[in-house]
Amino acid sequence: MADARGTSRTWVYGLAVGVAVLFGYRLIRQGDRAGEGSNAPPKSNVYEAAKPETTAAPEGATPAQIEAAKQRLIAAMVVEKSCYRHSLDYAVRDPEFLSGVIELLLKRKTLAAVAVDEAVLGDLTRLAPIYYAEQLQTTQGLALLEKVIAARFAKPTVRTTGPLVEVDFGHIAGKLTAGSRFGILLSSDDQPHLVGAEWRSTEIAAAFQEYLAKYPDAESVQLHVEIPGTGAAADWVYTYGRSNDRVALTFPGLPTRPLMSDVVHHDFGPYLRGEKSLARSDLKEVNQAVWGPPGGSTPPGKR
Repeated sequence: MADARGTSRTWVYGLAVGVAVLFGYRLIRQGDRAGEGSNAPPKSNVYEAAKPETTAAPEGATPAQIEAAKQRLIAAMVVEKSCYRHSLDYAVRDPEFLSGVIELLLKRKTLAAVAVDEAVLGDLTRLAPIYYAEQLQTTQGLALLEKVIAARFAKPTVRTTGPLVEVDFGHIAGKLTAGSRFGILLSSDDQPHLVGAEWRSTEIAAAFQEYLAKYPDAESVQLHVEIPGTGAAADWVYTYGRSNDRVALTFPGLPTRPLMSDVVHHDFGPYLRGEKSLARSDLKEVNQAVWGPPGGSTPPGKR
């Protein structure tokens, strides 16, 4: 009798569970059908897990703040200590190049995030010159730097001081290379403006002829050019005086005597034609008193 009652209760309980499941299934299907044919998401039901509440994202930087952060990084990276020869004359300011440096500097950060974080932005401004100097030694950086140097060389600066006209060509234009130990150097490849490690005599003569004609009242014309890595000095100074009619080569900062050419006879034609040379090996070492300063002033030197 007890077994019969137990079996009856088990059967009734199973029937109740089955009805509840069937009823719940019908409710779910009705909810699904109610959402059919509309763009609304399906209605939730008692079996769906509760979704976590979302919080609004922090407000980002404005376009003006982003641009200001970018300009701040550029100003921090393009400084004398990071430029080639520590001179802003050779600063590479190509927009694409600068954007690439900033991208490397940011790594996985964004300008929008950095622009509103003064601590991070301050750290990046301190690192900017290092990244800039490193990127100058890449293939892209060297190519851009060569263009900057060539433009400076093609347009020398001129200064007149009494009877002296100084013409500063800056760095000799040419092919550059990056060395792991010495940084950026003149390449050993053929250079358009050099013979060996010296400025071409034909170009020196052409420069003298041009500026003597432009400044007919000048007593002396002095040409400055930088030729790094020549084993002597980076600064080469060529001076021609009308009164002594010779070209002198000096190296400012070095305790060396001037080297002097033969008498030019006020005619640079033989040098232009390559018949004569202004190379160091073709000049003679002389005493300072024999050479004589240009226009009666002090000896020429680096300005």
